[in-house]
Amino acid sequence: MGVIFLVFFIILGWCIFQQIKFATGLKSWAGILKRKDASQSESEEVLTFLMKTKWVPNHPKYWGYCKTIYHSILVSKDVHFETKMDIFHRLDKLKCYGIVRPIDKSKKFT
Repeated sequence: MGVIFLVFFIILGWCIFQQIKFATGLKSWAGILKRKDASQSESEEVLTFLMKTKWVPNHPKYWGYCKTIYHSILVSKDVHFETKMDIFHRLDKLKCYGIVRPIDKSKKFT
C-alpha cells in the first residue's frame, strides 16, 4: 500500500515538473518572438521545443503564447513553408485551436 502512494506521488511530482517546464518554455519563446518576425533557425528551435512538449497547460494565457509564437512564424518571410506546416501540425496535435493553415505563396493561382 505504501509503495502505491510512493509511486503516485513520484508520478504526480513528475507531471507538475513537466507542466512547469512546458509553461516556462512557451512563455520564453512567446517573449522572444512577440515583437519580431522569426528567422528560420528560431523557428526550427521552436519546432524542436514543441516536439518535446507533450501537452500545453490548460490555461488561456498559454494558448495565447502558442498563438503568438505561431503568428510570428506565420508572417515571417524568412521561414520555409515546410517549417510553417510542421509547426501548424504540431500545434494542431497539441489541440491549439484558432490557428490558420499557412498558405504556400510560391504556388501561382490560375
